[in-house]
Amino acid sequence: MRPPGSQRQPEQRRRRAIELHLQGLSLSAVAHKVGCSVSSVSLWRDLYSKQGVQGLAAKPVPGRPPKLTERQKAALVKLIVKGPMAHGYATDLFQESPGRVVLSSICLSPSCIGFPPTPPCTRYQDNRDVGSRDNRDTG
Repeated sequence: MRPPGSQRQPEQRRRRAIELHLQGLSLSAVAHKVGCSVSSVSLWRDLYSKQGVQGLAAKPVPGRPPKLTERQKAALVKLIVKGPMAHGYATDLFQESPGRVVLSSICLSPSCIGFPPTPPCTRYQDNRDVGSRDNRDTG
């Protein structure tokens, strides 16, 4: 299983493994130092011998292709920054459902266009001043 992190981290780990192997360490010693299996180091060694450093490069992550081009995303960001009321909305909210921005029938997660994701809301949060569900007097 792939360790967590960006695509760049596993690529750096593969390069480090090859460096260690080229310094004369055994496959098992390299695997122990970089924290992976011996079979992974063997695979990386074979890729390196056939394709060079290019063989160790991170591959694109598979997934659904984006529906918007980079140019369209940039235009959308400009629209969002102007605000909902500039585009005919009655209130200052674009949201029709939590965490989803709806504009011209395009539904897009804010994180896809560079905005931080909105934190999830809970109905009863720990608010001792107001008296949350768990802190109400029942007697």
